[in-house]
Amino acid sequence: MPNELATLAPQILAALQQAKHVLLHCHVGPDEDSVGSALAMCHVLTDLGKRATVIGGDSPLHTSLKFLPGFETIVPKNFFEIDLGEFDLFISLDSASLDRISSKGEVIFPAGLQVINIDHHPTNPGFGQINLVDSSFAATSEMLYALFTEWKVQIMPEIATCLFVGISGDTGHFKHN
Repeated sequence: MPNELATLAPQILAALQQAKHVLLHCHVGPDEDSVGSALAMCHVLTDLGKRATVIGGDSPLHTSLKFLPGFETIVPKNFFEIDLGEFDLFISLDSASLDRISSKGEVIFPAGLQVINIDHHPTNPGFGQINLVDSSFAATSEMLYALFTEWKVQIMPEIATCLFVGISGDTGHFKHN
């Protein structure tokens, strides 16, 4: 496990444990890793007893992913259609920049909303209060697997399915790194 992940894993877990209602999103033009990582994190948060909401974002979700556990719970709204005051934590997954969260306007986080940024894209500038950005991972879903393992989360079939689809999608179905 990369050193940064081992260092930040306890900080991220502490933030999750303190949160009451967590907002997750699918990025603009959501792919398998975007949807898979958001749903996997949502399952873990629910297992921790947290309220978690996943929004679909700017773009329609591919119906080919409707088999993913939890897909039907994704709220068909974008960042600007949500009342951010309802949430105390926003987790950005697989978004290399703020315009990947939404391209419908300037993404600005309210002062009371903690932001955790977990991403594998090397261009990510680190826009959260906690930033786990590591391009040595093939997918954000792979990063989440490492985090969940560090936290000793039991990887239930629903979580495994979401992570597998995310990793498979970002590796071209295991054809490239």
